Amino acid sequence: MQENLSVTEEILEEPPSRRANGTLTADPSGTHLWLIGGDYYDGHRLHTYHNVYRFDPNKGDKGEWREYKSKNAPAPRSAHQTVATAQGGGKLWLFGGEFAGHSTFYHFSDFWSFDIQSKEWERIDTKVRPSARSGHRMTVFKNFIILYGGFHDTGVRTTYLDDLWIFSLDDFKWRKIEFSPLERKPSARSGFSFLPCPEQNEVVVFGGFCKTYEKGKRPVAKSLDDCYALKITTDEKNNTIFKWDRRKKVGYVPSLRSGATMAYWQSKNMGVLFAGVSDIDDSEESLQSVFHNDLFGYNLLGGGKWQSLNLRKPKKAGTKKKAAKKRAAKAAATAESDSDKGGESGSEDEQQPQQPEEEVIIDDPQKTVPMPRYNAMLAILRNTLFVFGGIFEQGTQEFTLDDMHSLALDKLERFKCIQECNVVGIEDEQDDDDEDDDDDGEEDYEDEEGTLEKGTDKQENLAETQVEPNEQPEEATQENPSDPNQDEGLPQPGETLRQFFERTKDRWVEVALQKMPEAQAKELRGVAFNLAEEKYEEHKPILREIEAMIRESGAEPIAAKSQQQPGSTSRNRR
Repeated sequence: MQENLSVTEEILEEPPSRRANGTLTADPSGTHLWLIGGDYYDGHRLHTYHNVYRFDPNKGDKGEWREYKSKNAPAPRSAHQTVATAQGGGKLWLFGGEFAGHSTFYHFSDFWSFDIQSKEWERIDTKVRPSARSGHRMTVFKNFIILYGGFHDTGVRTTYLDDLWIFSLDDFKWRKIEFSPLERKPSARSGFSFLPCPEQNEVVVFGGFCKTYEKGKRPVAKSLDDCYALKITTDEKNNTIFKWDRRKKVGYVPSLRSGATMAYWQSKNMGVLFAGVSDIDDSEESLQSVFHNDLFGYNLLGGGKWQSLNLRKPKKAGTKKKAAKKRAAKAAATAESDSDKGGESGSEDEQQPQQPEEEVIIDDPQKTVPMPRYNAMLAILRNTLFVFGGIFEQGTQEFTLDDMHSLALDKLERFKCIQECNVVGIEDEQDDDDEDDDDDGEEDYEDEEGTLEKGTDKQENLAETQVEPNEQPEEATQENPSDPNQDEGLPQPGETLRQFFERTKDRWVEVALQKMPEAQAKELRGVAFNLAEEKYEEHKPILREIEAMIRESGAEPIAAKSQQQPGSTSRNRR
């Protein structure tokens, strides 16, 4: 039992691998960030993580990442939610999410607490609790953890939820809040913003995403930009009363988008929104997407008001010169006036006009803004916004990002790049308009993953170019492989030996052919199957471990063959 509760701590030489749909949560002490879970689609399959990382922004220019591992931990997942409370030295609370294996898809309904002091996980089991879901949102309000919305995927249809749940930190019990059908309330949704406003005893819901279904018609994706305040009061019997109230759109409202969730800036009672994606879904054949990297603030007090958070513009070139010339002209006029009066105005040096100060060229702060994206992870520590990862799409290709940036919100001068983006191909797309005329005959080569490399004949796989061997994503299905290609040859949770072989047989046939170049096709297939079986048996203990974690979590399995393909717009936007 003690072995299961043991925790290992490691200072990382490299930052976490690229991901989206994880959670980045500010430590209640205001000193660290916690990154948990997330996923990454490499063009072939979806990698789902269960890592727990702590980031200290005060350790050098790039900060310090630490990873904490424990066998008694939640199963790998993404699209879950994590919130923090300060009591008892600080805790993180995690609920729900999803896991996509090769042959199965799971929704979770388990609830966990993570002790920030001991770094130990504890599962909170209750008879009554929210149903399994992903894409929901949670926030902390006084002694409550409040959960709303999300979606549940049956493999055939995605059902969006509008239920409200309250977890009491006093008695550790979940309670569903019922509303009259006649009451106005937010529509079902996922991927929205959910922010507390304790000064006004309310919690605010903004935006999100859903799909509408009509018989005989294809599902229609819909981004939302409405806003509701959940007012929380008590009656004369000290019962807590919950009531929804719709808010009007006031101020500089962001354009309609999905994949953008606000972080809570406590000292300013403000939500901060960054990036997102706007889709024009005109038909099944075409989907036009516009990716954003703009920044907005939503003042929670009063009735709520939007404002654009623009970086402060640098001083225009020549400003100092003009000011110096004015001072020199004024000094010359004064000296001439004194001379006419026959008076002494000072020494010869003092009477000389001041020389214009040399202009200091200031870099454009807009150049520091992170590239457009959606499903990025945002958190605010004190007055600093942090942005990590997310997704960018280029044509039909999906790129998961690994960069990290920070911005001092109280200054709004420029973003600081903590970790540069290592994704190959995206930079070329951004600069196409500027560089198309300057290629000097060089060709662009595109491989099956959409990775671009200018002026070479080499075609590289996205997963290989993006991750060095020591940066390979650490999943529950592998242990730091030294071969960057090894990941594609590993069995996945829920995958039988036959399914594993059929998925990877080309790889094993190639290895068999190297060993037996003169062998016949049937003989090669037999050797290839034996190689696959050896690999499958080698990794069976790891598979059993992750499958046990998933079973113990109470996950609801769904047949993967009915699922949307990983990387599809449906999966990302929902």
